[in-house]
Amino acid sequence: MNIGNLINLRHLNIEGSIQLKEMPPRVGDLINLQTLSNFIVGQPKRSGIKELKNLLHLRGELFISSLHNIVNTRDAKEVNLKGRHNIEQLTMEWSNNFGDSRNESNELEVFKFLQPPDSLKKLAIACYGGLEFPDWLRVHSF
Repeated sequence: MNIGNLINLRHLNIEGSIQLKEMPPRVGDLINLQTLSNFIVGQPKRSGIKELKNLLHLRGELFISSLHNIVNTRDAKEVNLKGRHNIEQLTMEWSNNFGDSRNESNELEVFKFLQPPDSLKKLAIACYGGLEFPDWLRVHSF
């Protein structure tokens, strides 16, 4: 069974699944999904950030983790979080490993492209390794 076949699925809760490293392939096919407890960014060809692109009915709280796995920052732009007016709370989390492999400019670009909607009520940022905030964060208050 492929999770993408569950086309009527409205709610997916994976809280407490601390061993998961990425979302199942084709989670982006769940176009009727309204709530998703955590989207774990995996490798681009299997469960990259672009899987969020077609999940247009997400609402309430959205947690996006493992943002350090985004290689092509344009993939983050395609998600178009700014157009998701039903998302009220957003948490963005990068890796808590601050070793040599961090790419500050990549993290800033990802952060820039994941601009949330103006209607957002709460924003949480965890383990961000960039050296500055994107412009959109400097002009908004959440």
